[in-house]
Amino acid sequence: MKVLIKAPLGPHSAYAYDGMSLALAFVRAGADVYLQPASVQPPLPADVAELLTRPPRHPFDLLINLNDPTHLGLTFEERATAAVTIAWTGWNYTTLDNCPGRSALRKRLADFDLTVGYDAVSTAALRPYVSDSIATVQGGYWPENWPAAARDWNDPTLRVLCHMSRETRFTDLATIAAFKEVQEQRPDLNIRLTLKAPGDGLFNATRLEEMVPGLEVIDEYWPDDMMRGLYARHHLMLCAKTDLQNRPALEFLSSGAPVIAVNFGGHTQWLSSSIGYSLDHTLVPLSKAKPACCWAGPSHEHLKQILLHAADNRIELRRKGEAAATIIPGMCSWPAAIDRLIDIVGQHKGFGSQILHSYRRDKEKMQESRQAVSFL
Repeated sequence: MKVLIKAPLGPHSAYAYDGMSLALAFVRAGADVYLQPASVQPPLPADVAELLTRPPRHPFDLLINLNDPTHLGLTFEERATAAVTIAWTGWNYTTLDNCPGRSALRKRLADFDLTVGYDAVSTAALRPYVSDSIATVQGGYWPENWPAAARDWNDPTLRVLCHMSRETRFTDLATIAAFKEVQEQRPDLNIRLTLKAPGDGLFNATRLEEMVPGLEVIDEYWPDDMMRGLYARHHLMLCAKTDLQNRPALEFLSSGAPVIAVNFGGHTQWLSSSIGYSLDHTLVPLSKAKPACCWAGPSHEHLKQILLHAADNRIELRRKGEAAATIIPGMCSWPAAIDRLIDIVGQHKGFGSQILHSYRRDKEKMQESRQAVSFL
């Protein structure tokens, strides 16, 4: 099956990372993949860079656009049996009524044969602009890169990791306040909080560490091998970011430890009581100018309750982590994500059966080839 993917590409931005991963997932499923990048953020992995050297070969069986629907700016000179857009609304827009490009949105989406939302919030916001029913297909992560870690569950110190982002910095500061109150309320608890910042100098790490005992701030970019070590040292992660699938949360769960997360946005795909703790929240507008652009602001009091509960129930933490390491790889991997996408495309009355057949045929051939190499 020949697939053309239009997406941002790069290792750091969540959207660009997902663009690369989407392409590689189809390659590993046996598809003949071509790329038309919306943007490129170097350095690119060698296998992605190689795909960029391939000139397009028309026609395509499937064209996939992974982009913000209010800024598509695409041309459709490419010929394809099916054109699908995986659309995110970005910044957790709960409605697109006041978004830039709204007036042309319905027409832009009509250029595609099928539209799917990239998280639950995007799907709900896009529904009024799509004539057909709309489903959600989130991205994933690569489980083989995040195996279960040898974590010390007998460590007398409860170590909590908060993965920060530029967009959630105000939520993260509220997290610090809740952590400090837990320390003051229960001085007998040995609890430490690590804030993993985005590495752009956004936070004054020294000042924060001086203000809050037991707080560590890491404000630099870390590669995967260092992140694996960081995850292994912690027993619990607090998730603030809710758009897309929240890849750091999936990596942490896959490593065998639970999370605290608001049940909103991308978290709704995977959050359950068996692998983590659902945190109460209220929708908070990002600014007065964009009232529909909301972040899920966590409940300060509920966060304190969960932290206190976790500190007194370490066996429960371990059980949730063990469940996560079993459940998340099968549910949220990139191969599972593109399987869901193709299943949705396959339901289309016009081209669905043709795309589904081509995908399954190529996937079976790839699996047979891997088995033959393994046998040799």
